[in-house]
Amino acid sequence: MEPEPSAKSAQGQLESNSEKYMGLPSVDPKVTFLDAVNSVLAEGGGRGSPFLPKQISGLYVLDSRFGSPSRPSG
Repeated sequence: MEPEPSAKSAQGQLESNSEKYMGLPSVDPKVTFLDAVNSVLAEGGGRGSPFLPKQISGLYVLDSRFGSPSRPSG
């Protein structure tokens, strides 16, 4: 499995796309990780299959793009 990027590397990747990591949301996401994976399996629609990758990563954080107010992203 591929190692997680360092915090400095991840922040650099975000900033190169005018994004900024703001922290962790205080509310749960609208969709669970398992539900998101199951929707790909059930709906297909060219999204691929969750059985093909060796690893699937999901992040749920607050981010801000182009100076807009921060919001949950995931």
